[in-house]
Amino acid sequence: MVEALGIEGYLIIDDVLIPKPFASKIAFCFWDHDHSLRRHTFGQRIVFIVWSNGFLTTRLLFAFWQKGPKAPQPKRRPKRGRAAARGRKITDFSQRGKLRRATYKARRKALKRAKRRVRLSSGVHQRSKNQLARILVWKLVRRGIRAKFILFDNWYASKENLALFERLGLYWVSRTKENAKVYFQEQRLSVRSVGAQIKKANYHYYSTVGARVRSFEVELGDRLVRRTVIKDDTAPETASHQVSDN
Repeated sequence: MVEALGIEGYLIIDDVLIPKPFASKIAFCFWDHDHSLRRHTFGQRIVFIVWSNGFLTTRLLFAFWQKGPKAPQPKRRPKRGRAAARGRKITDFSQRGKLRRATYKARRKALKRAKRRVRLSSGVHQRSKNQLARILVWKLVRRGIRAKFILFDNWYASKENLALFERLGLYWVSRTKENAKVYFQEQRLSVRSVGAQIKKANYHYYSTVGARVRSFEVELGDRLVRRTVIKDDTAPETASHQVSDN
């Protein structure tokens, strides 16, 4: 339908938890935290992409996100001081050094095992939400869906995602937290501090949205982005900070 319309719109990435409270065993179901209910719920977590032009919104692709097995936890460091004296007392300094080296090697091995690709019981590789989002966007662009912008929340604003979107020629817009650190005028500041550099009276007022808006060019990681601060917003969501590469 989107291809038949021939209208250029924008893509939106998000995920949703479909609760299945009365189910005992359903494929792709597990316990996950529901942010709307503020508690853990048994259900299916789906990463999806929709297309919209501001008036028409339709879903395009989705994928089930599956929890993988728990990663092996590294061993704790040996106790020191009185706690070590109550447990295993080592008087020989050479033995103490050997124990530290063995503990360090064990921790490194545990971290390496945690970074390896994990296979689920079904045989497929376990992928994160960001990896699933990149796969879905890649498929849509390869299919020829006409979109110039892509929107998502702060969860999907990883470096790998931003690099892929820029490589595909998609302008991205995302929310950011107030305590996120950026570089502004050669200073490392939080986005809240950057917005406080200019008085609210000098923000431009947009009557269409009923809010004051001001944009700043900042460095986020290794890329130059435009950060937009929204004040006196009357929208249901109290949004105040957005970043984009436009």
